[in-house]
Formats: sequence, structure tokens, C-alpha cells
Amino acid sequence: MTRTLAVLGFALLLVSGCRSEGERQDVTDVTRESFPAESPPQPVAPPQPVAPPSPSPPGAKAPDWQAIRAAEEACADCHPDEVEAWRASPMGRSLRSLITAPDRARGPAAVVHPTTGERFTVDAAGSTFAEIGGLSRAASHVVGSGNHTRSYVHTHSPSADVYRAELMPLTWYRTAGWGLSPGYDVPDHPGFRRAINLECLTCHNDPAPTAPGTDDRFTAPLADGIGCARCHGDGRAHVTARLAGKASPPVMPDRLPPDLGADVCGQCHLQGAVRLLRAGRRWDEMLPGRALGEVVAVFARRTPGAEIGIASHAERLRRSRCATADPEAGRCTTCHVPHPTGERPDRSAGCRACHGAGASDTTDGAKPDTHGLACAGPGGADCAACHMARSATSDIPHVTMTDHFIRRRPAAENARGDTGPLEWINRPAGVSDAVARRLLGRALAESARTRVDAAERDRALALLTAALKEAPDDPAAWADLASMKTLAGDPAGARAALEDAVRRAGTSAARATWWADLARLRLQTGAVDAAATALASARELRPDDPDDLLVAARIAAARGDARAAEAALAAHDRLRPEVADGHVLRGALALAGLNPPAAERAFEVAAAREPGDPRAWLNLCRLRADRRAWDTADIACQRAASRARGADAVARVAGARARVALGRGDVEQAADLAAAAVRAAPADASLVLGRLAAKAGRLDDAMGLLDRAVRLEPTMADGWAALADVLRRRGETALADRAAAQARRLGAP
Repeated sequence: MTRTLAVLGFALLLVSGCRSEGERQDVTDVTRESFPAESPPQPVAPPQPVAPPSPSPPGAKAPDWQAIRAAEEACADCHPDEVEAWRASPMGRSLRSLITAPDRARGPAAVVHPTTGERFTVDAAGSTFAEIGGLSRAASHVVGSGNHTRSYVHTHSPSADVYRAELMPLTWYRTAGWGLSPGYDVPDHPGFRRAINLECLTCHNDPAPTAPGTDDRFTAPLADGIGCARCHGDGRAHVTARLAGKASPPVMPDRLPPDLGADVCGQCHLQGAVRLLRAGRRWDEMLPGRALGEVVAVFARRTPGAEIGIASHAERLRRSRCATADPEAGRCTTCHVPHPTGERPDRSAGCRACHGAGASDTTDGAKPDTHGLACAGPGGADCAACHMARSATSDIPHVTMTDHFIRRRPAAENARGDTGPLEWINRPAGVSDAVARRLLGRALAESARTRVDAAERDRALALLTAALKEAPDDPAAWADLASMKTLAGDPAGARAALEDAVRRAGTSAARATWWADLARLRLQTGAVDAAATALASARELRPDDPDDLLVAARIAAARGDARAAEAALAAHDRLRPEVADGHVLRGALALAGLNPPAAERAFEVAAAREPGDPRAWLNLCRLRADRRAWDTADIACQRAASRARGADAVARVAGARARVALGRGDVEQAADLAAAAVRAAPADASLVLGRLAAKAGRLDDAMGLLDRAVRLEPTMADGWAALADVLRRRGETALADRAAAQARRLGAP
């Protein structure tokens, strides 16, 4: 007990300084990312209008990919062998329709998610996928050549002439059979709703046109595979000239300057740690012959590690002495022939051209080593086998690739991954340092979001704040600044930054997303009418978005319109019947209406829909703790703990677990957990510490803590019951009766 009292004393100091009495913690505090606050309806604040968007920056124009693709039908007339070889190549088979080119049957199969227990199945044809609850989706396209993987895509038309594409949760791996798709091994995986956007499509296929203000609403069906133009440019002038008997040569990557030739492949194979569109650019505007860095800025870590990504070829090659000493060695076509029409060429020929044909052959006419590095291997050896390691990829499971970092003896470096600061590795000549600093700020913001890195967040905040004072016309930079302010716990600052983003959005493909995010931030800061205005702008551009319907439901609830809120939630459920989001919000609204039984039912449905979603389990744990149903509360807490990601999420779960531990009689564990949860879950921590103080006879401390708990969380039935007990022990019978009545009203036993 002495140790428990010591922990209690320390925790009391933390509680006294962590939050003001007027700040509430709500059971709806759990969302997918790292459990940021899901606030209850707020008072209406005056609307904050945003000025009309400024004109879009000049130069951002996509080629007419459909017309270019149509002209390529004539390529096979003159180049039949090349076209046939390309169509058989991995890139030519990068994406295709299952209707025009049915996939070889690979099912049936079932895969159980290792964390959530969900069971995903695929039918005998390998094209229809189902998950827990019987929901199924039919695949329309397959992504990947099958050399390593085949992933599957479901397309649908939510409205006339609009197509959406979503990745299926199962992938076929050549070395392992069926398994979870990349990125699905986490509890909060996206299920059947991982959207494929223009950035995805420009590496796996030819781009498709998109609806204004969006990057994942396509206005034409997806093409089959990467076409000729991605390497040879817009061929329409060439086709027209040849039909007229004239010359108009296409772009030939091996005849471009080495850096521009490498950029043809770098469109997809220069991935880096972060890839960013430059201001005013589009993912689908890149054509061969242009510097990739003019459109896309690629950032990599300064120090190379041992891990490689599946699209790291060009980045790793750039680190090699071969490429730094000889620009021709950095040209991909030095070793690779994308569509060989005869006998497959010797991929080591380029190596021998510089390094000799082996120690025994260097005297009979071989080109002398130009870098002072003669190879002692046999003349006919495969150079890559010794100097380019084979390695598992860090981003795609069950796949092994060739590491393009060429060294004398590939050695064990940092066993994890690249380290050090981010550097812009494809910065074109003539770019100002001011532009580079702004892009570095954006790159750090992207990395901070992915890695949940506070140091990178703070550096991104500093760089972006300074850069936007100097040059404020980059809407994406404003949006990144807003996200960093959100991570830093500054919703008002985030809202102001995002208002700057939409003010300058012009024709940006991200502006629908920014409007929707602004609606959420305005709602969070109490500007309900202004939130509705922002949401209307988002829905005008994308009327079919389920997440926007959730925001509409919250706005309706904030206005006290329960019927409109339920109508929005019902519309969301029709579009996304498999997800928990609508039911989590129903539970939150039920709690706001002081109806814990209805809230518990809603969270139970949410947990059944998405067992990997931590929000439902945490809320169930807390509600069951209110009822003192310790066994079922403990089960829900354990499931929430196994799914929690990030320090705040873990701490919130610790607060709920503290209540359960105390209820089950484990006083020391309850004290430890409550102390760990003081900042992230102050209501739960105050309840547990208050009950511990009461148990120790410190009624004044208990009174203050329990009063704080119910002020922070008025729906906490267990808190009102504990407060009633302390009030009765203090002789304040009338107040005790009122607290006990509130506890019974909220469902306390």
C-alpha cells in the first residue's frame, strides 16, 4: 500500500497541472490515427468566410492521355516485335482488366488477419473477395505482372461517368501464395476502401482523367497497362508524319542526355523516402525528355541502410560509385532492354565496358578500367551476382529484388533502413534555396505524419512557417502546415493554415480533400455554420464521399437536428456497409445525449464490423466499466490495447485499463496505469486516483479528483457513483443523493 500511496501522490501532482477544469474528455476520443479527440458538438461560432480561390498557377496541364493511347494502336504496324515484347514484359502487364484478359484461377483461399481475427476469402476464380460478415467485392482489374505479386482492384461508378478504384485486401505472392495486401497487416487496415488515386495510377498504368478538384474520381475507365508514351513521349506527331511518309522521330530514352534518360525510368523507379508534387504540378503531366525534378521532388535519407524498397532501383543506383563517376552508368538502358526482340542481351556487358573482361582477359583488347577498379572475376560471369545483393523488400512482403547499390563487396550496413536527414536528390539546376527549403519542410511533414516523429514535426513547422511568410502561394505547403499544427495540438492554427490552402487552391486536385478537412477543423473549433459551408464546397466536387457524410452527420448533431444526423449516417452505411465509422459516431451521439445503453449497442456493432478498429473496443471497455461488468470490460480493454498505435492511444487505453484493474482489486496496477494515463485520459485517471484516495481515507483529495472526473466526462456512471460514496462519507447527504441519482440515470448498478 505504501508504494500505491507514493504513486498516488506523484499522480496528484501531474493531475493538478495537466488540464483546466473546463476541458472535457469524451468517450468518443478514439479515431483511427492515434486517437485524436472526437469532440462532442460545440457551441456555434461566427462563420469565417474564405475568399474565392485565386487562379491556378500556370503550366500545370496534363497531356491528353486518351488521345495519346488511341494513337498508339498504330505502333504495332511498324514495330510489331517491339510492341509484342513490351506487352509480354512486366511493365506492359502492369495493370489489366479481368474482362479483356482473364487471370489464371488461383483460388479458393482464406487468410485470417493475425491481429483482428478477420477472415478474408477469395473464390475459385481468384476474383471475388469476401470478409467477415459476408461482405464481398468482385475484382475488375489485376495489378502486377505476376513475376512477384498480383493484387486486385474493385472499380465501381458512384455516379454517372465517374469511376472509383479500390485495392482488395488479399494479394497473390509468387513465393507464398495468398496473403494480406501490402499495408493490411495492421489492426486499422483499410479493408475494401483503400482508394487508388492518380499518383498510384501513374506508376502502375497510364493515367486516367480525373474529375475537377479530385485525384481519385476518374472520368474514364482504366487503361490496360503502361503504354508506349511513358517512355517514348506523345507519339501522335510521329504517327501522323510516318503515315505521310515524313520523319518525326519519337523520344528514345537511350539517346537523351544521361540524366533525362534516367528520369524516364525514374518516373516510377525513383521512389525515395518521400515524393512530392511541386507547386502547380500534376502527377499525370510528366512526359519523357523532361526533368523529373521539375514535376516531382524526391527526398531520400543521407545514409544508406541495408533495406530496399520495391521501387528503390534508381535511388540506390545513384548511391553507387559507378553512377557518380560515369553518368552513362546511371542510365538504366545501359543494363536493361525494356522490350528485347531477339536473344536477351548480356546485362553485364555495360560493366565489362568499363571494368575489363576479367583479370585474365585485360591484355587482349578489353577496354581499360576507367575508374581504377579492374574486376578480377571470370570474363563470362554475371557481374550483378557478386556486386548487386539480392534482398527482401521492406515495403512489400514475400518479395526479393536486386539491390541496385553497386559495390565491390555488398556489406552489412545499417540493418534497418536509411538514416540521417532528408535530402532532395533530384533537384534541378536553377532552383532557389527558398523553394528547396519549402519543399524540405513539406517532405519533413510527410515523414512526420508517417513516422509520428515529433522532431521532424517541429522542424517542418519551423521551415514551413518561414517559407510561407516569404512565398505564400503554395497551397499544398499550407495544407502540410495545417497537418503539422494538428499534430502539435493546435486546431485553431491548423484551421487558419487550411483556410489559406483553400484560398489558394485554384484547380488543385487536392482541393476537395482540403475543403473536407477544413470542415472538420471548423467543427472542432466550434464554427458549425462555417463547417457546413466548407463541407458543401467539398461535396460539390465529390458528392459520393462517405467520409463527408460522417462530417455532415456531426454538423447536423451540433445543430441539434437528430433526424438529419441519422439520415447522413444511413447514407454513409449504404455506401460503406462494412465499416465501423458510422456506428462509432452513433455511439458518440448517444453518449452526448446521455444514453449509454444505445451507445454500447452502437459500439458493439462497430466492433463486429471492424474488429481491428480500436475506437469501438476502448469505448466498450469504458462503458462496461461504468456498469462494473469487469470481465467483459477487461476483454474489450485487452482488444483495444492490442490495436492501439502511438503513445497517446496507448495512454488512453491505460486509463480505461486502470478502472478495470481497480474494479478487479489490483490496486497497484491501477495506480501505475492511472499515473501513465494522466495526460491522455484525465477523466479515467482522475476517477481511479480519486477512488484510491478515498480508499486511503483522503476524502478531500478524493472529492477533488472525482469532481474533476465527472466534469471532464459527464456520462461516466462509475464516476458519479464513486462521487456519491465520498459525499456520503463526508456527510453531504443531499449532494450524495443527487450524484447517486445521476449514476443510476446513466446505467450504474
